[in-house]
Amino acid sequence: MLLCRSLLILSLLAPATSHAFEMVNDASFGGSLAQDAIIGGEPVGSNSRVHKMTVLLELTIRRRDGSSGDGTCTGTLIKRDLVLTAAHCVYSDRSEYTVLKVDVTLGSGRVITAAGWKFNPAYKRIVDSAGSTTMLRPINDVALLKLSEPVGADSLIARLPTSAMSEGATEEMVVAGFGQRLRNDRSSNGILYFAWTEGKLKNVVDNQDYQLEMTGVQPCRGDSGGPLLRASDSAPLVLMGVTSHVTGNCEGEARAISVAHQVPWIRRAAFELKSSL
Repeated sequence: MLLCRSLLILSLLAPATSHAFEMVNDASFGGSLAQDAIIGGEPVGSNSRVHKMTVLLELTIRRRDGSSGDGTCTGTLIKRDLVLTAAHCVYSDRSEYTVLKVDVTLGSGRVITAAGWKFNPAYKRIVDSAGSTTMLRPINDVALLKLSEPVGADSLIARLPTSAMSEGATEEMVVAGFGQRLRNDRSSNGILYFAWTEGKLKNVVDNQDYQLEMTGVQPCRGDSGGPLLRASDSAPLVLMGVTSHVTGNCEGEARAISVAHQVPWIRRAAFELKSSL
């Protein structure tokens, strides 16, 4: 299991111990804005659109001391052979570990190995001071995985946003992930959970990065890289954010990286991975 990589009061949504994937019972995907978090959230029905586009990432790693381990993250299908996730799932900017292999489990239970991946080279952790609080906050925390083979028709593809929200604007969204269910239990049960939230766009450090602050939601370890979606019954799901980090012990301010501001890099990375968008 990957060790917790808290810096000061910041707790990154680090990969958690991996477990066998479980299918969940069919259930409707619905609800409205509430204080339920992914910790304490609701399981996503296996026939829902969110379940069919969200994937479980099981990582095989080598730590700095030479020992091996594993971990869990979440990702979103943005093409039949491409998965968008968080940079810190596949790369450590402090050389704590190296990811050797990523197995991608689809909602159908099918497992596809990632043939390669790219992380945004502008990904790093910066000092961010808010009042009396100082933390190291990640920026540009996004990565793209190329699958060794395309997914089938039983999966769905999330749409990328065609325009960005205005700074300070808020929208009702859905966040989903395969992460741990309890703050003091880092295990992951392989079940996808979701919660409703409001995403508020923030400009972080003079246009170096844009992030969506999530209200009333506490994603946790293993939810990293999961989708923050603009959701409605009458329109396709749009991938607005990639879950990145939360302050405190998975109970403080949670943020996702704004996908709209990452689209140019995502397209370049897809080309470098011999795919396209």
